[in-house]
Amino acid sequence: MASGGGDDGLLALALLGAGARGFQHDLSSKLQALMMSLDEIAERGDDLGDAEIHRAAERAMASIKDTHAVLMAYRQLARGAAPAEARLADLVDAGAARAGVAVAADSTVPAATVVATATATTLAIAMACELAAGTGAVTVRGAAVAGGGVELTVVGGGGRVPGVARADALALIRFAMVRDGGDAHDGSDGVVLRFTPATPAR
Repeated sequence: MASGGGDDGLLALALLGAGARGFQHDLSSKLQALMMSLDEIAERGDDLGDAEIHRAAERAMASIKDTHAVLMAYRQLARGAAPAEARLADLVDAGAARAGVAVAADSTVPAATVVATATATTLAIAMACELAAGTGAVTVRGAAVAGGGVELTVVGGGGRVPGVARADALALIRFAMVRDGGDAHDGSDGVVLRFTPATPAR
């Protein structure tokens, strides 16, 4: 069936998604093999009494483990929504780190536990931070809202998400938030994210 018009962009994303899981599986298996080889190199360094070989192998192993953790996060993102309880402060810290910005000292992030798909929410917060300020620090203001929800405002509007128009970025942010029972919109002071609180244990 021929494609055309506005469908091309969606089909391109669908094609990318169709191959994502196979790519992630293949890359993960290669990383596992590489880690096993580095273990052998480190052991060989011990046998030879060469501490420098051992240290170099350990540094390489640490980098590969970090790469593997990033891959697993993207793998979870491809699997779709998997909401679970998470500390709001942890999500904000992870999102800011992903965007390459710091959370300003005057921020007020509630000590709340919310329901969220960690990988998708981290990405949503990162995009909100990028829309607020491309570099430096962002101020995040939190407040309780009617119905027991929690709202965060990522203050500012001078940034941009590379390669993504502001309206498109906001649509992606809202999609990620709504899937977990929250919401998002462009407020007067910045991007507003609404979270569903975790149900207290009875």
